[in-house]
Amino acid sequence: MEQTPQDDIAFHQFLTWLRQRCQLDWSQYRQEYLKRRIESCMATMRIPNYGEYIKVLERDPSQLQRLRDGITINVTEFFRDATTFDVLKQIVIPEVAASKQKAGVGLVRVWSAGCATGEETYSIALSFLEVLGADLSGLWLSVYGTDVDEECLRNARAGVYGGQALTNVPSPLVEQYFVAKEQGTFTAGEKLRSLVHFQQLDLIHDTPLKHVDIVFCRYVFIYMSRELQESALRAFHGALNRNRFLILGRTESMPVHLLDRLFASVNPEERVYRKLTEGS
Repeated sequence: MEQTPQDDIAFHQFLTWLRQRCQLDWSQYRQEYLKRRIESCMATMRIPNYGEYIKVLERDPSQLQRLRDGITINVTEFFRDATTFDVLKQIVIPEVAASKQKAGVGLVRVWSAGCATGEETYSIALSFLEVLGADLSGLWLSVYGTDVDEECLRNARAGVYGGQALTNVPSPLVEQYFVAKEQGTFTAGEKLRSLVHFQQLDLIHDTPLKHVDIVFCRYVFIYMSRELQESALRAFHGALNRNRFLILGRTESMPVHLLDRLFASVNPEERVYRKLTEGS
C-alpha cells in the first residue's frame, strides 16, 4: 500500500476509531507488527487508505472479525518443538501427577493460551495419555485451549486434520486416539475430545483462567508490547496453582526482570518455569 507523510497519524487515528467505535483496543500490541498486519488486510481488499477502510468497516461490520482474525498469524503444528514436549513428559507431567495423587486431588487443569487451530492443545492431552496411559492413572484431565480467533476455534473444535499434520504424532497415538476419514484426513477420537475444551478469550481484556497446573503460552509474546507481556506474566502467575508450571516459546524475548521474580527456571533452554510466591 502506498505510504504518505501523514500515514502514522492516520494509523493512530484508525486505532482510536477502533477503540471508540468497535471496542477493539490493540494499543498494547507492538505497533510495527500491528501496522503491518492491518495494512496487509487493506492491501488484500485493495483499500488505499485508513479513511476508506473505516467506511468499509462501517458498511460491513462482518469485516471487523476478518480484520481481527488477520491480526494473529496462526502458525502451529502437533508437538511443535519436540524437545519442549520431552520436558513436559519427563518432568512436568510426572511431578504434577504424583503431587495430585499424593494429595488425593484428581483434577488436573492445563491452559493452552493462544491455541490457534488446536494442535498444541491436543498435543498436551496426547502427552498425558502417553505418559499416564488411557486411564490417566485415575486423574481427571481438562486441557483448555483459548484464542481470540473464532474461526480457528471452530477448526480446533472440529478436530479434523490432514495426515501430513500428524507427522510428528507417534503412530500408536494416531491409531489409538484418531479416527481415519475420507481423503486422508483424521478426526480426533472421542477419548481425546473428552479431554480438551476450546473457548474464545482475549489475554488483553478478558479474565484469565484460574486454578491451573500448567500454562502453555508459546509464540504469543512476539505480538505483544513489553507492557502487555508483563501483564500476561502476572495473569499466568495468578492463574497457576502453587509451584506449578509455565511453558513459553523457545525463541521469544520477554521481560526477564519480572519473569525471574515470578518464576523459577526448570529448564532454561526449553523455557519451562515454576511459579514462585512473588518476592521470594
